[in-house]
Amino acid sequence: MAAFTASPYKFARSLLDKERSEKLETPLEEVANYLHVTHSDPNREDVLRDCDRIDPAKEPEKQLNATEPTLGEVKEAVKKARAA
Repeated sequence: MAAFTASPYKFARSLLDKERSEKLETPLEEVANYLHVTHSDPNREDVLRDCDRIDPAKEPEKQLNATEPTLGEVKEAVKKARAA
């Protein structure tokens, strides 16, 4: 723990830079099959229906102001940023 707190980058590098002594003995076909089973979805093309547990979203009470800021708003923001 002391080595990590003293120099975390050096400690991590010492763990990762060690020479690997292990040799992969699993056949390539087995690895490919495992990856295919793990990362594929047989139901991928199925169309999802509405979920009964999710309530429909309400309309917003106030519309979002998506216009560009006015010059006064920009000046006010800059003034606050400089004061901070």
